[in-house]
Amino acid sequence: MDRERLQRLVAAIKLKLEREGAIGSGLTLYGLRHTVAVIMRELGFDERTIADALGQKTIEMARHYAKGADLKPKMRGVVKSLDAAWNERKTKTVKPPE
Repeated sequence: MDRERLQRLVAAIKLKLEREGAIGSGLTLYGLRHTVAVIMRELGFDERTIADALGQKTIEMARHYAKGADLKPKMRGVVKSLDAAWNERKTKTVKPPE
């Protein structure tokens, strides 16, 4: 996502939240960055992608902004996939060497 597209997205989010009365004039760029980073992390984007979208040079800053993301739904999917792969491997018949 290029910087111009991200700026349009942030402006649209801010306008929508203002219209819905969810935020007042006290909205800060930090707050929007944090919100966007958390949403992106919950969607499964990696820290490098989040840093690029936010215009950050380091993934440490992306990690800072994205902390607090609820990764439980994502991790449930990971565990489910791992469990299915594990069970598939357990059920395969292995012939001993002759």
